[in-house]
Amino acid sequence: MRACIATVLLILLAVGCRMPPFDAGLSLDVAGVGDEPSGSAELFPDVVVANANSQLDRVYGDFDSGAFSLLSDVGLDANDSQSVELAYLDGDPHLDAVVTNFGWVNRLYLGDGSGGFSAGVDISSVQNDSYGIAAGDLNGDTHTDLFIANAGQANRVYFGDGTGLFTGSEASTDTNNSWDVVLSDFDSDGNLDAFVGNEGTPNRIYLGDGTGSFLAGADATGHTYNTRGVALGDFTGDGRADVFAANFGFADPNLLYISDGTGGFSSLNASTDTLPSTAVAAGDLNNDGNLDAFVANDSEPNLVYLGDGSGSFVVSQASAAANASMDVALADFDLDGNLDAFVTNFGGSNRVYFGDGTGNFPTVVAASADARSSTGVAVGNLNNQ
Repeated sequence: MRACIATVLLILLAVGCRMPPFDAGLSLDVAGVGDEPSGSAELFPDVVVANANSQLDRVYGDFDSGAFSLLSDVGLDANDSQSVELAYLDGDPHLDAVVTNFGWVNRLYLGDGSGGFSAGVDISSVQNDSYGIAAGDLNGDTHTDLFIANAGQANRVYFGDGTGLFTGSEASTDTNNSWDVVLSDFDSDGNLDAFVGNEGTPNRIYLGDGTGSFLAGADATGHTYNTRGVALGDFTGDGRADVFAANFGFADPNLLYISDGTGGFSSLNASTDTLPSTAVAAGDLNNDGNLDAFVANDSEPNLVYLGDGSGSFVVSQASAAANASMDVALADFDLDGNLDAFVTNFGGSNRVYFGDGTGNFPTVVAASADARSSTGVAVGNLNNQ
């Protein structure tokens, strides 16, 4: 559901921070939004996993040993967490984590640069049923802001002040069942816009004015599917940010929304498959220079969509195993030059799919020994002291 990404060797780039917020063809899934500090960094990516059912969120890292180790719990509170976003939020050179919660306030955890986090604080006093989150500079003040997708309530924007404090407001008056969001400059005016994935109503585009306000939402297309996850990328090779929507339901194919650069979209079926898809991450999985997608499915095999650069895909199973997969993030976890996938599973062990650079994932292992009600995942370098 949810999240921002980066590149093969963990170049911590943001999808949607100032400058042009979209780099066509880049793998967009490992995180680091905000003013990225310079300095030495561990190359092996770390992982933050959001857990539901009143279980602590967790940090896994130290993959240089050949497997993930549990580095720490995230804070001390156990909520019904849905998504996690990593960004530089308080002005120090360490990644921080924002976790969205269902039926509770969303929380900020400040990173300490060694894989640990502070006890956590509420980002506001507003309690929502929150799912997806995206980070970027929405009001042009050079500080990282947050756009949070809520179910049955107005989506909200939180403006950061660069010290870890936020001021919130409603993004619009819409009250859809929103599950995920990505940010990019979809109308080419230099300001960040929001594409929101909804369940049971059309997905919506909100055009930003650069001050933190958005025009009234408009339907991206007329399709009414149950979108659970969205991923940003140039799937058609025209230099514009398109959106891949993972749709949940045996009658809903996954869709590719093709941007026209003015804030408008056309759409086409990404494939004929109609599975309960929950999340998607974009990256070049077969090293052909075209953007591909890894789609997580609930109780069905996860799928790989290999793009041809024109918006068409060849689809195959990532593996034959079927888990209750909830989210996916891409990174080169073993530093072999190929993208791998970290998949969270609800009620079972999270799994790492190691890519071989051809679009296949011949090796799949449990990420750790613990099995939790895992939902969201974000990847970044948390050990940079």
